Amino acid sequence: MIPAYLAQGRVPEPHALVPLVLALALAAGMAAALAVSQILPTFHDARQLRQSSRRAVLGTISLQSTQPVIRQRKRSNYVFAGGIASLIVLYGT
Repeated sequence: MIPAYLAQGRVPEPHALVPLVLALALAAGMAAALAVSQILPTFHDARQLRQSSRRAVLGTISLQSTQPVIRQRKRSNYVFAGGIASLIVLYGT
């Protein structure tokens, strides 16, 4: 069944669809992140791993971040923040 506005040869205004597309994209991204976190869980300490696997944990390895890794993470955070700021600025205009 074809919607009435399409049958009459009219199409929706593209600028009116931008908020809908943005909301759908954000919802899809959040759903994908939730799905990945549920499918591939991470454990932050040995107790969580022991409780989840119901097996003995023989040892753990601590993460020691080096200066290049810390700089890369900061740079990635700045790029992400810039992308969010760009989205807000471009969406607001």
